[in-house]
Parts: sequence; structure tokens; C-alpha cells
Amino acid sequence: MRRKDKSKTLTWDSQPIEAPEGWLGLVKLRDYYDFIQDDTGDFHEEIVVENVRGFLMKTPVNDSITATLANPLQNAEFWLLNNGITILAKDAKHQGFRQMNVSDPQVVNGLQTSRQIHKHYHALGGSDINDERRLLVRVIKVVDDPTRDQIIRATNSQNKMASEMLRSTDSIHLKIEEIFGQYGLFYDRRKGYYKDQGKPPAQIVSMREVLQAMLAITLRRPGDARGRPADYLKDDLKYDEVFKTDKYNVLVYLRTYSIVKRVWKFLNDEHSDHSDHFLNIGFYISMFVACVLTENALAPPSELLKVDANSISDAILEESFQVVAALYLKNQHGGLVAADRVAKGLRWERNYTKAR
Repeated sequence: MRRKDKSKTLTWDSQPIEAPEGWLGLVKLRDYYDFIQDDTGDFHEEIVVENVRGFLMKTPVNDSITATLANPLQNAEFWLLNNGITILAKDAKHQGFRQMNVSDPQVVNGLQTSRQIHKHYHALGGSDINDERRLLVRVIKVVDDPTRDQIIRATNSQNKMASEMLRSTDSIHLKIEEIFGQYGLFYDRRKGYYKDQGKPPAQIVSMREVLQAMLAITLRRPGDARGRPADYLKDDLKYDEVFKTDKYNVLVYLRTYSIVKRVWKFLNDEHSDHSDHFLNIGFYISMFVACVLTENALAPPSELLKVDANSISDAILEESFQVVAALYLKNQHGGLVAADRVAKGLRWERNYTKAR
């Protein structure tokens, strides 16, 4: 998915500080409100594509921003109470008095602030010409992807974030989001984004769900899918095993997720009396099913592309359940806690692979 480049005009309140890397200055809230609008006056979603966060509608931070915007006389100047905005741009040039043409602007830090500013003024029918409050803005000209990624991660790492959020702007996740969308699914690479858009929860897919499906089926590591998925988001080498751009046909991510989803539905429908053990056996069943469907013990990605999860019969699922459950029972000693350790461990994964 390639984003169309779009230039926007940013109006500074006073001459910004200029450095080789970019510009730093104050922008009136009313002018920033104009900057973040699309052609219809709605919030311009294209300028936050590379923001790693989804919009969090009800949080103490957003409540504080809302209160500050709504009560200008009871609060200090807005920019004194807010960390400001970081905008990455392919290019930026002065045009006229205190105006700057910003090419392909991306708000990579300050999404919550941006949305609250738009929401506040949009509800009022537009900004007030007498509103003199200002916002701190950084415009950074970035020409290479490594520097862009470094800035995105650095400006979003001061506050604790899940590992997957810091990976969410990688190009592979944009491709996964696009292909899932073609099948009526919403890949939530920016956590909370689609929930805030009112999309049905059953159609929202997290990055971790896709990661676990790939680990269980494509990498044949159901134990890691069960017990160590976070390692593949924190460690660059492990991450590249799953999400290195162009390593797999992007449809493989959809196929593996769909198989796991079909397995969970079958377990819930037909074996709900074993629900305490679903997490321990579900990924192993998914790998077994993939091998049966591809007629190959390695379930190669090229064969997975031919799999239609909707056509997987209950007979295949039941057979797979019985095989995995039998092995699981042989290795289950000491109750559910011990069973968790077995399912997460490498020893059972190796024994299971041999049996498969």
C-alpha cells in the first residue's frame, strides 16, 4: 500500500528556530486545526498513518487535554502544558510570511493532542479568530527510512509502550493491514485504532494474533506461539523471521491467521468442556491441521496460499484434535500449571513434531 504524497501549509506564530535537521516553533491552535483537516473539514487520517499509536478515546491524558482546551482562562498557555507535536516531512520550504509548505507530513508524536484539538474546534464549528493559544511543533525533514524509524521509536519510547506498537509503522504491517482489509478484517497495527472507528470487535485482528499464527504454522513453533510470542517483537533477529519485508507472500499471514481462527471456533463449538486447555493445545492443532491440508509435514508457505480456512471440514479438525489431545494427555502431569509448562516447552514441541 503506497500512501499518496500530499503537501500542506503550516503557519507559524513567529519565525521558527531553524536547524540543519528541521524547524522548531510555536503554532496557534487555530492554525494547527486548519493544518490537520482534510478537504472536507474532517480529521486528516493520512497525516497519522505512521503514528505508532491508535487514538485512545477515554484516558486521563485525553481528559486533561480536553479540559485544557475547554477552559483557556483557567489554565496556563497551552504549549506550557503539552509536550507538543513532532512532524516528519519529505521536504519543507518557506512560502510567504511565516508559512511553510510541508511535503507528505506525518504526525509521529502527538496523535492524542491532534485529535483532541480537532475534536474541540470541530464541535464549535471552527476555530475562534481571537483564540491566541499556541502549540509547540517540530518539523523534521527526513530523507531515509532508518532515520525516520529511529525518530518514530525515540519520540514514542519515553512512555511505556507494547513492543508491537513500536513495530507498527514497518512496511510489512501496512501491507498486512491492506490485505486483511480486502477480506473484511481490520489489522490493528495501531492498537485501538479500529475500535475507535467503531469496527466490529470480531473483525479486528491484533498483531500478536497474526504473529502467533505464523509461529505455530509457518515457523512450526507452536510452543513459542503459546509461551514466547513477545520475544519475536523485542528481538530483531527473531522479528525478521516472521515480519521481514518480502520474506513471505503477504497472503500467508492471512491464511495462517484464518486457520488458527477456524481451530478456535471448532474447539469452542465442539469441545468447550476442555476450554481450560485450549491455549495449550490450540496452536499445536493449528499446525497439525495445516500439515494435513497441505499434505506436507512442513506446511510450506507456497502450499498455504491454496488453503481456504472456510472449507476446512469438522472431520479434519476432529481428527487433529484427537491426535494432539492424546499426545497432550501423555505429557500432562501435575495439573493445569504443569500442563502450561509442557505446552510452552521445547521438549513436547520436538516430540509432537516427530509424531506429526
